[in-house]
Amino acid sequence: MTRRSQEFFRHCIEEGAMDSEIRYSLTFRSVSFRNKNATCIIGDSHTGGLKFGTDSKKSFGKWLPGKQNYAPLIKDIDPQVSCGYRNIVVMCGINDLKQPEIKTAADVVRYVF
Repeated sequence: MTRRSQEFFRHCIEEGAMDSEIRYSLTFRSVSFRNKNATCIIGDSHTGGLKFGTDSKKSFGKWLPGKQNYAPLIKDIDPQVSCGYRNIVVMCGINDLKQPEIKTAADVVRYVF
């Protein structure tokens, strides 16, 4: 059933209609061709102005769907939020460099890599 057909048709398994305790439910959905270019942006406050949506003047527009996740530090990145996206943009780590023990470029290399 499609999402739209679920609004019109009742689909269920009546109680007692199955002999076994295990029940599998499968839902097949059509994915819009626009979602093939889906992008996930993981970033800190510098990515706050980036918006997804259909308004081409205030967002990326309908041709670039996706979502944005806030991660101020590298340790806050949740890898599972990027599942299912074709493009992943990670823009964070600047806040990681604001540590008192980082004073030189060598400290940055040692801390990040």
